Amino acid sequence: MAMKTNFIIILITIAFAIVSCIDDDFSSSTYNKLTREEKFNKIWSKVTEERVPYGWYSKITLIKLFFLDLKPTMEYKSDAFPSGRQKLIHSVGTVGMVEFKATDDTTSNPYSGVFKGCSHVILRMSVAKEPDESKKTANGADDNFVPGFGIKFLRDGVPSGNMVAMYSVNGQASWNFFKNEFSNHIAKAEGVAGMLIEKKFSTVTQYTVQVGLKDMATYGQDGHDYSNNLKFPYKIIYRPTPEAKALFTDYWSSNYLPQLESIPVDFVLYDVLALDGPLSNPVKIGELITRTKQTRSKWGDKTLFFRHGYMDDDFAFHPEWLDPQILENPEFRESFKAKYGFEHP
Repeated sequence: MAMKTNFIIILITIAFAIVSCIDDDFSSSTYNKLTREEKFNKIWSKVTEERVPYGWYSKITLIKLFFLDLKPTMEYKSDAFPSGRQKLIHSVGTVGMVEFKATDDTTSNPYSGVFKGCSHVILRMSVAKEPDESKKTANGADDNFVPGFGIKFLRDGVPSGNMVAMYSVNGQASWNFFKNEFSNHIAKAEGVAGMLIEKKFSTVTQYTVQVGLKDMATYGQDGHDYSNNLKFPYKIIYRPTPEAKALFTDYWSSNYLPQLESIPVDFVLYDVLALDGPLSNPVKIGELITRTKQTRSKWGDKTLFFRHGYMDDDFAFHPEWLDPQILENPEFRESFKAKYGFEHP
């Protein structure tokens, strides 16, 4: 009788372990069926297990990037990296939850999916490479301090919507994380390292400095499917609020990690603007508001995954965005450069 009881206990233990393993798989059907709040709680429990950085990768390790298949970066639908995958750039950052509070004005914000608003959004702020903090002037930050973020819109019953955004792969002449606007469209890289990384991404997409938004518009935060009434912008701009810009200075004063951890809760970080097409003016469609503190996270650095959407998909849905008469029009290109400070990609 005792042996039978022990056998049953072992079976129950094994079954529980299997369920736990499946439940912890951030790409499983079990996980995807959860609500956005349940998904956030699972992610946050991982994020807060060890509130320390995972660490920078060496230049030798970074060479691995050029031998990786980048298709999973564009296609893997999960909130965690595939087993064995490493985050080789933007490898040290902070993680927190924000809310995307969308404007109620459907004229300025006619978009579908999470662009209608999302209460549970994971924001991971990081820099692309380890900065040399001995260069303390604003000019010393140029091509040295390269800020950006990954943003994950959690949705009920379906995979999350993801986007990455930066100011420039070549960084900025300021140590202030909120000095400049971030966007899913950036200028082409300058310098050997940036050009090599861009060349690597060209193995999976010809639009290497643009991230698509179609998937984010396909499902709302409640999981509603908008496939039959899809509407998404050409480009998103995250514009730091004056209050966010005032948090830090152009000159180096301390490491960026404790700076980001000092950001208050219920603080409006960014105004979110959208361009409806290549010739459109940016229009505000909402705000990003902090709902937790940012925190260093070993799991966030090592495992948290942000899928890069194909811009190819956006252009396939909106071929008029690639009208050569528009893109090659000198007046358009001049006005674009005057407005945004760089050539249209």
